[in-house]
Amino acid sequence: MIALLRNVLYRIVCSVIAIMLIYQVMAQGNSNLSYKQLSVNQGLSHSDVTSMAQDISGHLWLGTHNGLNKYDGQKITVFKHDSQDPNSLPDNRITVLFADKAGNIWIGTERNGLCFYNSRKETFTKIDQNSAPSPQIWITDIKQDRKGIIWVTTKKGTLFGIVSEVSKSPKIVHKISVAKADMPINISSMLIEDHNKLYLATDKGIYTAYVSEKIIKKSNFTNNNGGIVKLLKDYTNNIWAAKRDGIYKIEGLDNGMLVQPALNKIQIQENIEKIESIFQDKNGTIWVGTLKDGVYRLRPPSPSDNSLTWKVEHPLSHINNYEFTGSFFNIKCFFEDKYGLLWVGTAGGGAIYSNLKNKMFYTISTRLFNGKNLINDTYISSVYSDNGTLWLGTRKGLCVLDVSSGTSKVYLQDKTVNTIYKDTKGVFWIGLAGRIDGLWRIEKSAKGISEPTKFGINDALKLSAQSVTSITEDDAGQLWVSTINGGINIISEDRKSVMHLRTNNHKGLLSNNINNIYNDPLYSYMWISYRDKGLARISLNNGFYGIRNYSHQEKNNKSLSSNFTWAVKRTKDSSLWIATLGGGLNKMIETSKGPVFTHFTVANGLKDNDIEAMEEDTYGNLWLAGYGLTNFNTKTGTSTFYDYTDGLQSNAFKVGSSFKDEFGRLYFGGINGLNYFDPTNIENGNIAPDIVFTGLRVFNKNINVGEEKMSRLYYQML
Repeated sequence: MIALLRNVLYRIVCSVIAIMLIYQVMAQGNSNLSYKQLSVNQGLSHSDVTSMAQDISGHLWLGTHNGLNKYDGQKITVFKHDSQDPNSLPDNRITVLFADKAGNIWIGTERNGLCFYNSRKETFTKIDQNSAPSPQIWITDIKQDRKGIIWVTTKKGTLFGIVSEVSKSPKIVHKISVAKADMPINISSMLIEDHNKLYLATDKGIYTAYVSEKIIKKSNFTNNNGGIVKLLKDYTNNIWAAKRDGIYKIEGLDNGMLVQPALNKIQIQENIEKIESIFQDKNGTIWVGTLKDGVYRLRPPSPSDNSLTWKVEHPLSHINNYEFTGSFFNIKCFFEDKYGLLWVGTAGGGAIYSNLKNKMFYTISTRLFNGKNLINDTYISSVYSDNGTLWLGTRKGLCVLDVSSGTSKVYLQDKTVNTIYKDTKGVFWIGLAGRIDGLWRIEKSAKGISEPTKFGINDALKLSAQSVTSITEDDAGQLWVSTINGGINIISEDRKSVMHLRTNNHKGLLSNNINNIYNDPLYSYMWISYRDKGLARISLNNGFYGIRNYSHQEKNNKSLSSNFTWAVKRTKDSSLWIATLGGGLNKMIETSKGPVFTHFTVANGLKDNDIEAMEEDTYGNLWLAGYGLTNFNTKTGTSTFYDYTDGLQSNAFKVGSSFKDEFGRLYFGGINGLNYFDPTNIENGNIAPDIVFTGLRVFNKNINVGEEKMSRLYYQML
C-alpha cells in the first residue's frame, strides 16, 4: 500500500513539474510588449533618433538629425543651432548623448565636435577647440569612468579624456591616438574596462587603449578582424561585440591568459545581418537593432534543450502601421530610463517605448505561433487549458495546441466554437453557434484525441436548439447546456437522456435565450444568465427545479442593473458577483427583506459597462474583460485598468472567452488572439513622476534664467 501511494505521489509530482515546465516555455517564447511612439506628430524635431540620455531631473533627451529634444513626459522642447547665439547648440546633427554624474548632458555631433548642456544654467558650452576634439571631428561615443573622467571617441581614431569640475571649464587630460602602424582606423564605440584600459570598437576589429602608456593597440584576440559596430559588457561581465554579420563574444578573458582569448560568433536561431546596435536591459535581456530588419530580442539557450543556440523573438512584429508613424526597420539605438521604460531610437519612426516593469501578459496568436499559422482566424471565442494543451475556439473551428511541442490540429473546420467544457469523466464537450451545428463530444486518451462526434443525432437525445452558449456540470454529474431560443438542456449522468427546460414546460423560466449557466460551489443552485430577462436561480432538490428570477427594475436602484447578464462568480469570501452587458458589475447581497444588488459601473471607476468575461484570481479579486482588462478589488471596489499598451492582444475581448487553470493562471480570448498570465506577477505599472521645477512666473510673466526682476537675479534652475 505504501509503495502504491509513493508511486501515485511520484506521478502527481512529475505531472505538476512537467506542466510548470511547459508554461515556462510558453512564457519565454511568447512574452509580449506593447509600444507607444514619440514622433514628429508629437513635436519631435526629426524622425531619425540617433541617441538618448536622461538627466537627473528625469527628462529624456533625444538627439536627432535636426536638433536636440528634451521630453518631460508631456511636452517636447527643441534646441537647435542659432548662428546668432554663441550659447546655442553648435550643430543640429547629433551623433551621441551622455548624462554625466554631475547632471550635465554631453552632446557629440557630426560636424561641430563636442559640447555639454548645463542643466542648471540652461546653456550649451562648446569644448575649447584648441585642446579638445576639433570642431570638424565626428564624435562617436561618450562614456564616464569611475574616477569621473569623460572619455570621448572620434570617427578618425582618437580618444580623449576630459575632466569636468563644477564652476570650471572642462579640461583635456588625455589625448591618445592609435599606433601609427595601424592607422587609419574609425572608432565606432568604446567599453571602459578599468581606469587604465578601454576597449574600442573599430572598422578593423577590437583595439585596446592603455591610458598610462598613452597608446592604442589592436587587442590580442583570436578572430579579431573585421568591423565592430558596438561593444557591450553584460551583467555577468561577458563582453559582446556586434558586427554587421552577427553577434560575437570574447571568450577566455577570465582564464588567467593561459589560453589566448578569442572573438567567437554565438549561435542564433536566425541569421541576423546589418547590425547597428546591441543592448542589455535591467532584466538581463539582450536586444539587437539592425539597419533593415528592425529589433531582435535574444533568449538564452535552455539547459533542457542541450543546445547552444540562442532563440530569437521579433518584438515589433505586431505593431499596427495604422497606429504608428514612419518605419521601424532601421534601428539606431536603445535606452532604458530610470522608470523602467525601454526606448528604441529609429531612423524614420522617431522613438518607440515600452514599460519593462509590468509586462507579464503573454499573447498567443493563432496566425503566428513559433513561426507558423495555427488557424486562419485570430478571433478567440472560447478557451480551455488542459495539462499543457490549449483548446482554442475560433470562428474557423477548434484549434488544439500542444504547447511544449508546438504541434496543433484543427477540428470542426469553419464552425464557430462558442464554448468548451471538460466533464468529470474526461470528455470534452464543444458547443457551436448556428442553427444546425449543436453539441459535439471529443474523447482524449493516451492514444491521442478522437475525432468529434455530434451529440443528439437521434430523437431521444436531441437538443431543444442547436446554438449552444455554455456547458457546465452539476454535482450529480448531469450536463447542463444552455442555448439561444431553446432554453436549457439537462443531459443525464449516463449521457443517455436529455430533459428540456423551456418557457413552455416550466413557468418559472422567463426566456429561452440563455447566455450562461453557473454551478454555485457553495449552495445547490444553478445560476442562469438570460440574454433579455436578467438572472435566475434554479434550486436543485431531488429532480425538482424551483426557479427564482431577478430582473432590472427601472425605478429600483437596488435591483439588477441590466437584464443582459453573462458571467456569474461566487468568490472565496462567499459573495456572488454578476457581470452584465450595459450595466457593469453587480454584487448580490442577501438581506432580511431579500436580496439587493450593489452596482459598480463607469461611475465607480470601471472603463466600460460591458463585461464580457470574468474570472477570480488567487487573491479573491475579479478580472473583467470586455474593453481592455480590469483588475477589480472586491474588498475596496477599486480597479486597475490594462489595455493593449500593457501587452494585451488588443482592447477587445470576447463574450464568455475566459478560463482559470489549476495553477491560478487566467486566460482571456479576444479579436487578435489569446492573453494568459499569472495574476501574482502583475504589478501596477503606474510611474510615480519626479517633482521638478521647470519654470518660474512673476505676476504671470515667465522669468528666464539670468534675468533680473525686482532687484533679484534668477541665476539657475533648482
